[in-house]
Amino acid sequence: MRLILRFSKEDSLRYISHLDSMRVWEKAFRRSGVSVALSNGYNPRPKLSSALPLAVGIASRGEYLEAELIDDLEPQVIESALLAALPRGMSILSMHILPYKSPAIAALVQLSRFSLQLPQDDVIIWEQVCDSIMNRKEIFIQRNKGTSREASYDVRPGIIELCTSKYEGYSRLEAVIETSSKLYIRLQDLLDILTAEAGMPNLHLAQTEPLRLDMGIKKADQFYSFADYFNATLPMSK
Repeated sequence: MRLILRFSKEDSLRYISHLDSMRVWEKAFRRSGVSVALSNGYNPRPKLSSALPLAVGIASRGEYLEAELIDDLEPQVIESALLAALPRGMSILSMHILPYKSPAIAALVQLSRFSLQLPQDDVIIWEQVCDSIMNRKEIFIQRNKGTSREASYDVRPGIIELCTSKYEGYSRLEAVIETSSKLYIRLQDLLDILTAEAGMPNLHLAQTEPLRLDMGIKKADQFYSFADYFNATLPMSK
C-alpha cells in the first residue's frame, strides 16, 4: 500500500538536514515494526520520498512523506506505531492512502506557503511594500549558473500572495511562492526583494523565524493546498 503523510518538523529538528530527516523516518518505520518496501538493485533502499526538501533552519507544519509498505495495515495502526517511534519535534498531522497509479508527490508540488517574522511592528509599512511588489510586472534576481556565470531570472510570476499581519509586536508575513522545478524561489530571495523595496538593510533568513505552513498546487492562479487537495480526493485516516 502507498501512504502520504503530512507531518510537522519543529523545535530543534529544524536544524537537521533533509537527509537526516529521511534517516529519522527510516528509523521510525524500523522501530515501529511497519515494514517499508525496498527498491531493487545492489543497494536497496526503503521506498520513502519527500515532496520537497526543506532547507536547514526552517520549521514546517506542512511536510509530506510518501511511503510504500509491504503489508496492508489499518492507517490508525500505522499512525499509532509511528508516533511512538518519532522524536520530539516531529509529528504526524494527517495520513491518506494513495492509489498505486497516482503520481509521486514530488511531481505535484508547485507552490509553498511560508510565514516570516519581519522587523518593526508597523504593519502598514509592510502592507505598502507588499502592494508595491505585487503591482510590479517584473522582478529580476541574479543567480549563479555553473562555476563562473550569472544569470538573471524574472521571479515576479512566482510570487502569488503576500499578506501581512501584526503578531506579538512584530509584523508577520504570509507568502505563497512558486517552488516547482520550473521556477524555484528561495525564501532568502523573497526576503531580499522585500527589504530592498522597503529600503532596509538585508536580513538573514534565520532572523525571521521561517515556517513552512503547507505546500500545494496552482489552481486558477491561486494556491490550493495539499491539505485541501488530499482531503477532497483521497480516503483519510485521521
